[in-house]
Amino acid sequence: MLVGLILSLILLLAFSVFSAKMKLRAGGLNAPLVTGVLLGTLVGGSSTIGTAQLAFVYGNSALCFHLGAMLGFLLLGFLFGSKIKSQGESTITRIVTNEYGAFVGTTASTLNCVGTFIAILSQMISATAVLAIIVPSMTYAESLIVTALLMFFYVLFGGTKAAGLVGLLKLVLLCTAMVTCGALALWLSGGFSAMLSQVETLSAQAGMDYLGLFNRGISTDLGSIFSVLVGIVSTQIYAQAYIMARGQVQAKAGFFFGALLVPVIGAAGIAVGFFMRVHHPDTVARTALTEFMMQYLPAEAAGFFLGTLLITVLGSGAGLALGISSIINNDLLGRIVKSSMKPVTLRVLIALTLSIGFFVCLNASEGMILNYSVFSMALRASVILAPLTFALWAARSVSSHYALAAVICGPFVFFLIRLFKMPVNALAASIAAAFAVMVLGAIVRKMKSA
Repeated sequence: MLVGLILSLILLLAFSVFSAKMKLRAGGLNAPLVTGVLLGTLVGGSSTIGTAQLAFVYGNSALCFHLGAMLGFLLLGFLFGSKIKSQGESTITRIVTNEYGAFVGTTASTLNCVGTFIAILSQMISATAVLAIIVPSMTYAESLIVTALLMFFYVLFGGTKAAGLVGLLKLVLLCTAMVTCGALALWLSGGFSAMLSQVETLSAQAGMDYLGLFNRGISTDLGSIFSVLVGIVSTQIYAQAYIMARGQVQAKAGFFFGALLVPVIGAAGIAVGFFMRVHHPDTVARTALTEFMMQYLPAEAAGFFLGTLLITVLGSGAGLALGISSIINNDLLGRIVKSSMKPVTLRVLIALTLSIGFFVCLNASEGMILNYSVFSMALRASVILAPLTFALWAARSVSSHYALAAVICGPFVFFLIRLFKMPVNALAASIAAAFAVMVLGAIVRKMKSA
């Protein structure tokens, strides 16, 4: 296993050095590269380790994340994307800033940091699932400490600088790993029909329909689909894939193929989760995928894929921590910190972000990895979806005061409902509240101009 692990790390490191010297050809991304950017962002610890974990516990409910992603790709690719690209801006935050002013843009960007921070938690827990297999004697707390340190040094030594092409390589390796594991789980089970029969038997014994889509409750699982859907529309990197495409035909094709591939990756993770639940019910849920690799793949292949998973989740978490710290350093502390001190404060902020992540994960114990990803996307959507939608389809119809109120109102309602555990969907209510504020602002402006 050690040979495969080292080989994967050397391959990714060598490709990082090589790709850092390359530049994207003029003309933008073609359809396969658009798909690569989309899946390279989406397919990480949550879509792999998190899917197998959730399937192990709740069965097909794990598919909700992938259904939401599929619908999100289609909505962004065939509705929002062309409107965003027509604005001529490189970021969706910049579109909001142009429409409502710098203060609204900065506020939205800052609140988005909270959602991004939650996404870091899913990557940290995913990394512990890999470390638990590589070093079985390591406790959960110890693996979290190692994860935080590795993410910090990953940023410190520039591991995010060649993220583009390396991301595509990691995507290929991850997809290969997932399809291989999913196919192997089906084969070991005796085929698709045999696995279905085994899962039906498991359902009868457990008193829960593992093949059902809403095992956590219709509200929870439908909310998961909706959260991921609107989260993708509200996240910069997915919009960036459309903006960077050579043209609308290439962009739409890239998003369409991405939407087709997402459920395939999800199904592979679910197959592994089912297999481990049937044959190894005592497995720690978060290690269902990594444990499967160790037990059923050749040692070298298992090590290679585990190394790929580890560097992927470390890179994702490190990149998110760097993004948050950069926004705080430049936008919030920019007027206070001297230019010569900014590199120092950036490192301090990265360390602080990862330290807070460590303590949150430790206190949250071993939660569902996908829950953090869904929560993160939901929060980001509650911040920016309403003002972005009005900026794209109803420009100059709402004043900056109402836009600011909507940006703040969305996440406020979201956290309020979650805090007091009200019997309503937090995301739906928060988005409805934000849109209500924007509609009110449009009505007031129209009345004033009448």
